[in-house]
Amino acid sequence: MLLFSASTPKQLLFALLALLIKSSCMAQPQGSNIITITPDMVVQLTSGDNNAVALFDGDLSTAWFPGWSGTHYPARCRVDLGRQVFIDSIRVFDGNGQPDFYIFYANDLSETPKYIKRTVLVDFMRWQAYPVFKELRYLYFTLVHPFGDAQVLEIAVSEGDTSVVPIDTFVPRGDVDKFNLCGFHWIPIDKLQPYRSLRMYVPSGWFWRPNGLFIEPLFQAQTQNVSGYDTYLAAAKAANIRILPAINQTPDWYAGVSVGVGSNDYPPVLPGLSRTDPASYRDFAEILWQFTARYGRVPYPDSRLRVDTTARWPGDPPNVRRSALDLIEEIEVWNEPDKWWVLNGPDSGIYFQPEEYAAMLSICYDSIKSADPSVRVIMAGLAGMDLAYLNRMKNWFIANRPDGKFPADAINVHHYSNLATQNGPPWAFFNAGGMCPEMDVNFGTIAQVIQFAQDMDLETWVTEFGYDTNLPSWQHPAPIPGYTAYELQAQWLLRSYLEYLRFGVDNLFMYNGIDEPNAAVGGLYQSSGLMYGGGGNPPFSDKLSNVKMKQLVGWLSGTVLDSDKSLQSPNVRILSFQDSNGKEKLIYWRPTMSGPNASTTFSLPGTPTLTATEWPQLYEVN
Repeated sequence: MLLFSASTPKQLLFALLALLIKSSCMAQPQGSNIITITPDMVVQLTSGDNNAVALFDGDLSTAWFPGWSGTHYPARCRVDLGRQVFIDSIRVFDGNGQPDFYIFYANDLSETPKYIKRTVLVDFMRWQAYPVFKELRYLYFTLVHPFGDAQVLEIAVSEGDTSVVPIDTFVPRGDVDKFNLCGFHWIPIDKLQPYRSLRMYVPSGWFWRPNGLFIEPLFQAQTQNVSGYDTYLAAAKAANIRILPAINQTPDWYAGVSVGVGSNDYPPVLPGLSRTDPASYRDFAEILWQFTARYGRVPYPDSRLRVDTTARWPGDPPNVRRSALDLIEEIEVWNEPDKWWVLNGPDSGIYFQPEEYAAMLSICYDSIKSADPSVRVIMAGLAGMDLAYLNRMKNWFIANRPDGKFPADAINVHHYSNLATQNGPPWAFFNAGGMCPEMDVNFGTIAQVIQFAQDMDLETWVTEFGYDTNLPSWQHPAPIPGYTAYELQAQWLLRSYLEYLRFGVDNLFMYNGIDEPNAAVGGLYQSSGLMYGGGGNPPFSDKLSNVKMKQLVGWLSGTVLDSDKSLQSPNVRILSFQDSNGKEKLIYWRPTMSGPNASTTFSLPGTPTLTATEWPQLYEVN
C-alpha cells in the first residue's frame, strides 16, 4: 500500500494523484443511483478552509482539506438532501493518509445525529462502499485528523429501493456482529443500531390461532407503529438488521384448562398425550412450518398455507396468505425450557425434562427444515450452562432419531454472573448482587459448552446475560464504592461481551434492549435494558451502557479477534483485534471489581506504557 505523509511536496502529490485517477477512470462508482449533491446542499460546520463541497464535485483531483491546524479538527460537514431519501449505500474515495472517518445521519436538524459508520481509510485511491439501508434527510461526515491534504477525495450517496433489500446485502463488520440484544417488536428499528441482530421474543399466542397464522395484522400485541410481523421484519431487513424470532409459549385456547390464562409456559401438548413423544408436539411444529414458509425463501401454493382471515372487528384488514418473503434466517424453538425455579412448585409442569424438550425440538427441527432447509434452527436458550441437561438431550437424539444427530444449528445457553452462585450451583440465586464476569467461577463453564457443541460441529450461542440498574433486583450489581449501578452495568456488559468472545462464543445477545414498564419497582430483570423503557426518562433513550456499547462497536467495527495477549502479572486482559489490512487494535482492562482506583501499568512489544483500569480501553498499534 502506498502512503503519503504531510511532508510530501504538494505538487508531486497531486501529479501522482492525477496519474492514478486517470488510470482508474472512476470519477463515479458504476451502476448506482447516485444522488446529485450541489454546493447549496453542503454546510461545513467547523473552522478552517471552507471546501467540504469538494467531496461532491465529481472531481477526484480536489479534496476536503480544512487546513493543517489542529484547531480545525475534528472537521465536520452536513449534507441536506432536501427530502427523506432511502439510502442504500455510501461510497468514499480514499486518498492519502490513514484518517479516522465517521458517518452519521438525522431526519431533523433538532435531533442528535445517529451513528452509521466509523472507519479508518487505509486504502489508497480506491472507492470504499458502506451499506446504509436507512431513510434519512441529513448526512454528517467527520474527519478526525489532518493526516494529509487529500485524505478524502469524493463521496457518492446512492438512493435505493425500499421494496427490494436482499438479505445477502448483509456485509459483515467482523466480530462486533456478534454483539447483539434481546427485546420485542416495539423497539423502533432505528434504536437497534449499531447492533446487527435482535433476539425477538414471539409468544405464539400473539399470532397462532386455531385456523392458522394471524400475523399481519397481529391477533395480539399490535402497536401503533407495527401492525404485524411482516411490517417489522421487512423494516429490520431494510435496516440491515437480522431478527431471531424466539417462538415460545402456548396460546390460552390451545389446551384448555390444562394451560389457562397466565400459564402459557406449559408445553404445547394436549391433555393425555406423552410429553416425550415428538408427535405430541405436531401442532406446534406445524405452526413453525407455517411461520417458516411465510418468512423463508421457498414459495408455496396458497393451498398449503394456513391463515386465519377472520377480521378482529369491522373494517379490520384480514390476514392474507403469503410465502417466501425472505425475511428471516433462523428460528429459536422456545425459551428456557429448563425453568428450575418451578421444578418443585405447583407449576412444575412448566419444566421440560431434557427428554421432553428433545422430543419437541426434534419434530420442530424437521418441520422448519422441510419448509426451508436454509433457515437455521437454534435450540432454546437454557436457563443455565447445564451440561447434564444437554447430554441427556443428546442421548435422547441418539436413541430416537434415525440420524442420531442433535437437531439444531447452534447450542444455546443463558448465564447471569451473580455473587450468590459462587459457593453453590448455578441456580442458587439469592439476594447477593451481580458481579463481573471474570471473577465468576461459573463463567468458565462456557468452555465446556463450546467443546460440547464443537464435537458435533455446532455453534455456541449465549442469548441472555446482563445486569439490572435498580434495587432490589438480585441482579443489581453488588455495590462498589466509586461506581454507580449504571456504570457497573455498562462496564460489566462490555467485559461480558469481550470475555465470551475470548472463549470463542459464536453469537451473543444481552438481556435486555429496554427496561420493562415497571423498572422503577426494581424487580428481577426489569431494569436490565440498554435503553429506558419509559417512566422518568424518554422512551428508548440510551442508558450509559448503550453509550459505552456503541463506542465499543465503533472501535472494533471491521476487525476480528486475532489473539489473547492477557497478562497474569500485572493482571490485565488484553485482546488483539486485526482488520483486513493488518491494522491491530488492542482492547485492555483490569478483570477485577475493586473500584475506580484499581489501575495498573503495562507494556507490550511495540506499545508505550499503558494504564489499565476496570473500563475497557482502546490502543491502536499501527
